[in-house]
Amino acid sequence: MPEIHVTLLGRFAVTVGGVPVAEVGWKRRHAAAVVKVLALAPGRRLHREQVIDLVWPGDTIAEAVPKLHKAAHYARHAIGVPDAVVLRGDQVLLCPGAAVTVDAAEFEELARRALTGAGASDGDVATAARRALALYAGELLPADRYEEWAEPRRDQLR
Repeated sequence: MPEIHVTLLGRFAVTVGGVPVAEVGWKRRHAAAVVKVLALAPGRRLHREQVIDLVWPGDTIAEAVPKLHKAAHYARHAIGVPDAVVLRGDQVLLCPGAAVTVDAAEFEELARRALTGAGASDGDVATAARRALALYAGELLPADRYEEWAEPRRDQLR
């Protein structure tokens, strides 16, 4: 499976094996929303009902499950990887088994190292701080400014 990189800071973008996924590939906004929500989740996985509550908050489970399946299909098609979004039992996973990097997660880890500095030399702390600042290309998902699911993480990362 190719290396996948998800950009969430300053914009939304996905690259697969170094090749950007074309914006026109995201034909359904809910497909992109599912990828974004999963990219922000610990381990890039959430319970199916958590995804539904975040992406389709006003829908019942019965109404939203078919929408989740459709969104997963369109996300797999956009990314071009058969296992890009996997529905396994009650879990929804983003690229299980693939080498995936998410800029927001990298930024968060580097910022944590720079701020705590626990067990690190001054040079390591400064390096982590510089790398974190270089990764911060802008606020989290600016095009999703009014999505409730993005607000807490946006504030945290800011």
